[in-house]
Amino acid sequence: ITVTPIPIATYSVYTSYSNNGSKALRNDVYGNEYRARVDISDAYIQTNFVKSTTLTYGGSSVALTLGQEWKTTLGYGSYSSSIKVVLKNGYTLTSPTYATYVTGIPYTLNTSSNDGTWTEDDRVNWNTDGGVRLGYMTGGVASIEKGFYLPANTTVVIENSGAVRGSAGVTKSTYDLYVSDYGTSVYSTNTKSGSWQSFSTNVTATMTSAEPRVKMRNDKSTNTCSSVVKVFKINYKL
Repeated sequence: ITVTPIPIATYSVYTSYSNNGSKALRNDVYGNEYRARVDISDAYIQTNFVKSTTLTYGGSSVALTLGQEWKTTLGYGSYSSSIKVVLKNGYTLTSPTYATYVTGIPYTLNTSSNDGTWTEDDRVNWNTDGGVRLGYMTGGVASIEKGFYLPANTTVVIENSGAVRGSAGVTKSTYDLYVSDYGTSVYSTNTKSGSWQSFSTNVTATMTSAEPRVKMRNDKSTNTCSSVVKVFKINYKL
């Protein structure tokens, strides 16, 4: 016998973006985390009636322990999720199937090395000059960019700081931060100074579901013209 929904249990399948299929933004869960929990408050039922509790997500399934949160990290995307509680008397209690979204937000850049989620060109040096240096030899622009996953347009807040320098007061170097639309930057700063000029900004922007991405770019790359990214943090605007 199958009963839907589960009448004796409380349950939650959630990420930073959604909880049991509903949008529920939060910044205290890592952007690549997927979590689930099932609770049955009646200790007698829990001990004497429950045979098993199973979470199904995407093409995978895992046994849950009642009263304990389970979590894992997943690639960015949408996962069909449901919970099944099997009782010893033959009843199977199931939750509805929810779409659960792993977006990658919130996210904090680790400047010591590429964690595998950034696309970069050959004029980028990690763990250099206190951050990620964009531009260090003669050539074109230097940039890093990263994709996320969003089921709908979402407002985000980005903390971004670092430094930019030009060439001995002659050649101007420009640093740009882009969100979704790579044609228009959400923050830009420039200098001709041959010494590092610090920048710091907090930007609120709309990240679109069609182009859920960010880019940090220096428009020139020489031995002097360059930028260094020291801090990049992205959160939802709550």
